[in-house]
Amino acid sequence: MADQVKWYEQAEPSSAKKALALWGFSQMSLGAFYAAIVFFGILIFFAVLGFIRGILPEDPYAAIDLTIRVSGIG
Repeated sequence: MADQVKWYEQAEPSSAKKALALWGFSQMSLGAFYAAIVFFGILIFFAVLGFIRGILPEDPYAAIDLTIRVSGIG
């Protein structure tokens, strides 16, 4: 077990640095991708809430008042 050489010890120092830099870049890119998904997900959530708000009437009791007036109860 002790005689196994690590991947970063096998290559030349310059290629090991490139591999480590590529790994770091890929991890940061993946994190940025996840952050973008969360950010745009929140924007879409608020857009849907705004759309629902636009559909609903301003007065929440307007439908009840209309029903009472049409039915002649009140």
